[in-house]
Amino acid sequence: MKSMVLLRDMKQLRGRCGHNNLELSRNLTELRLENRSLMDKYNGLAQELQDAFETIEDLQGTKYALDFKERQAKKLS
Repeated sequence: MKSMVLLRDMKQLRGRCGHNNLELSRNLTELRLENRSLMDKYNGLAQELQDAFETIEDLQGTKYALDFKERQAKKLS
């Protein structure tokens, strides 16, 4: 009698574990897809930031060159 109860309990646990395993697999797949999406977004934003820094450097170089020419023009006049 006791062994039948244990056998029934084992079958119930196996069923629950199987269900939990499927749910965990689905969640893992979902998290992997979300992670891939976030990495793609991060890489895109990192590239945009790098481009912005390069643009700022170019603009600063242009500003310094214009400021220098302006100072030279004032010296000549």
